[in-house]
Amino acid sequence: MNASRFKLIGQLVNDSRYFRKLHRLTPLGLKNNCSTPCEKENMTTLCFQQNELINHYCTKQQFHSSASTFSSDSDDKHLRATEISEADYEAWAEETLDSLSEYFEDFPETEQCNDDYDCAYGNGVLTLHLGSTEGTYVLNKQTPNKQIWLSSPLSGPKRFDYYQGQWVYLRDGTGLHKLLEEEISEGTGLKIDLKKCKFYTYGVAERLAKSN
Repeated sequence: MNASRFKLIGQLVNDSRYFRKLHRLTPLGLKNNCSTPCEKENMTTLCFQQNELINHYCTKQQFHSSASTFSSDSDDKHLRATEISEADYEAWAEETLDSLSEYFEDFPETEQCNDDYDCAYGNGVLTLHLGSTEGTYVLNKQTPNKQIWLSSPLSGPKRFDYYQGQWVYLRDGTGLHKLLEEEISEGTGLKIDLKKCKFYTYGVAERLAKSN
């Protein structure tokens, strides 16, 4: 009888909803029905062991449940910028914007752009004017926050942080370069490929989508 009780407990403790059922199954009430001191002592021992087993499994179950929730929230749903020094930020942000500037300055040589197309870079600010209809993109360094800020005529303002080798919009995992490729291609009808640019950023949006 004891073995069957412990087997049943082991099946039920995996679900905290059965906690009260476990207590109803304990042999506390049966102890008073024992006819000899020996039987009462054995039943008391069984009761103590069974309660210890219940507490162990329920505590373990609650710990794993909490740990799983914490991991999901911190690692998947809330990205955090990678810690970098100010010197690294300055160097990497400068390389990123300078590389984008070179690409878009040379772009009219291979693609048919509007007459008023213009790209200018200086003092940490990259201005890309696609045309009167397509609008103007502005990217600039934001040293105090170690970010690259983007003003887009399509998606509005965004702040990109350095995240594991990429410039990422932490709210949804969007990559800086990937966003520029998609939006400018859509707005101009021209193929934009920034993969050769320094610190090309594809983003982590796909990983975030799978975790939700």
